[in-house]
Amino acid sequence: MSSWSFALEQALMRELMHAWKEINAAHFKTRLKSPVIMLGESVTVLGRWHHDIRTLELSRALVLERPWPLVVEVLKHEMAHQYVHEFLGIRDESAHGPTFQTVCRERGIDQKAAGLPSPADGTSSKIVERIARLLALAESPNQ
Repeated sequence: MSSWSFALEQALMRELMHAWKEINAAHFKTRLKSPVIMLGESVTVLGRWHHDIRTLELSRALVLERPWPLVVEVLKHEMAHQYVHEFLGIRDESAHGPTFQTVCRERGIDQKAAGLPSPADGTSSKIVERIARLLALAESPNQ
C-alpha cells in the first residue's frame, strides 16, 4: 500500500469514527460503546457486526468506491446490530429478527442495506475525492 493510499485510508477511518459518534448520539442516545472499526476485503458483504470481538467491519470497496451517504447507511445498519446485541442484550433471535427490525424502523434505519446502487452520474464519493485532492495538495511543493 502506498503512503498516499495509507493516508487516505487513515483519513477515511477518522471520518468513519466521527460518523459513528454522530449516529450514536442521534439514533442511540450515546448508549453504544465505541467499537473497533475495520475495513474488510469482501465485495459482497457490505458490513458486519462481530459481537465476539466488538468489531464493526465495513467493506473496503464500499468505503473507497461508493457515495458517502451509502457508507453511512450501512454503518447505521451495523450499529443497529450492535445496539440489539450490546444494549438490548438480545441473543436468541436471528440477526435480522423482530427486535432488529423494530430498532431500525423506530430510528429510520434501512433494515436491508443490501444493495450497492451505482451512482446515477457515474462518480465516486465526493468525500473520498476531496480527501484525495487534499492529500495531493499537502504533498505539493506549492504553498
